Amino acid sequence: NTASPKSDQKGAKNNGWRVITFTLKSTGAVWGICSAHSYEVQQTVDVVNWVGEKYGTDNIVLFGSSAGAPIAGSAMAQLQKNRNIIAAYIAVGYTFGNFATLGFGRHFPSVVGESVGGIAIPPKLFVMGERDEFTSVDQLEKMTKKMKTNGKVDTEIVADVGHFKLESSTYDPLVAKMVLNWLEKAL
Repeated sequence: NTASPKSDQKGAKNNGWRVITFTLKSTGAVWGICSAHSYEVQQTVDVVNWVGEKYGTDNIVLFGSSAGAPIAGSAMAQLQKNRNIIAAYIAVGYTFGNFATLGFGRHFPSVVGESVGGIAIPPKLFVMGERDEFTSVDQLEKMTKKMKTNGKVDTEIVADVGHFKLESSTYDPLVAKMVLNWLEKAL
């Protein structure tokens, strides 16, 4: 699927979802390349567990953007092994590209489903700019093809947009609309 920001000029409406955002705190000076991200993955697991205790575990959706997408994917695998509480996984600008493999390749098996044998795999949505500087549409399609053997996977490609432009606030209404529409169908 392909979309543009003009398709949602008014922005997404509140559809009854409770949204909790948080900022990951890194343990190293060179965040992303030289670490295993175990501290960041654990932070994500801890936040999800807190959400489950405070609000219940129905319909917990993990949403990660850019570097946060692989970390959320690894947290998803860990949470599914322990409690099976993730209803869906959403990644915006997931960094599957060749260069990104240096920093995030260790997370790929968790997201693809290769390291989560025997557990429930939630449906996944990948939103990416057509001109993403880290991952080509071709690379994303190859990875999602692998994932489809382990469950439902959908993609949304935003035309003529790069990785960082897609993360800008200009595209928040469009991404929110895509995500809410997908959640309505997937859950």
